[in-house]
Amino acid sequence: MRWTTSVVGGVLAAGLSAGCVESVADRDKADATGGNGTAQDSGEPDDGADGSDSADGSDGADGSDGADGSDGADGSDGTDGGADGADGSEGGEDPPPLPVEGAWSRSTYTVVQDDCNVAAFQDPADFVAERWVVSHVDPLTFALAADGDAAGDCVMAEGDEFTCATAQLRQDLSSIGISAEIVIDTSFSGVLSEDLRELDGANAVTVTCDGDCWLLETVLAFPCPMTIDLTLTAD
Repeated sequence: MRWTTSVVGGVLAAGLSAGCVESVADRDKADATGGNGTAQDSGEPDDGADGSDSADGSDGADGSDGADGSDGADGSDGTDGGADGADGSEGGEDPPPLPVEGAWSRSTYTVVQDDCNVAAFQDPADFVAERWVVSHVDPLTFALAADGDAAGDCVMAEGDEFTCATAQLRQDLSSIGISAEIVIDTSFSGVLSEDLRELDGANAVTVTCDGDCWLLETVLAFPCPMTIDLTLTAD
């Protein structure tokens, strides 16, 4: 049986604080009384080289918003950023576990849908192999091969859910004098047990006919959907 088969980047923002402006409304009065005359006329500006807005001030090169400030290159929103960074808590979650590798067996199966009563003409066990092999492909994918057939991919989704790509089996009827093929499409999906040793799900089967099918169509109204509940267990 042949089977064939996306982290979130964050946006960082920083703001700059505004400086304070000193009032000069009473400067002329201070000059008249001489109380503040020296400070005002000494030629040392309030916003000069050592002022609060100067190169070493709060808004200066080493200020809170400067090159080494909280929003700077080494700040909480900087290049070595916080929890959403390359080593942050929300970066790269662990992939879900995969079923154990090795030999598996069909443990149970039950036909729960058979619109065309296909089971009256063919044993449902023919649609579900008895022996299987599981192997790992990548952190999210395992390969499932039935009874020596070529392996196909099954992908783990959220939590313990898995979905296998659709496989197709064709049965040539020429040996019984019919120039046609029965085409069986199957897709297996379900959940993986906590101990990683059981795949429990549903095998969706669709049976159609390709070729000179008029004789078969007298008893089967193609396409014929079937659903077979299936459990596979690691040996």
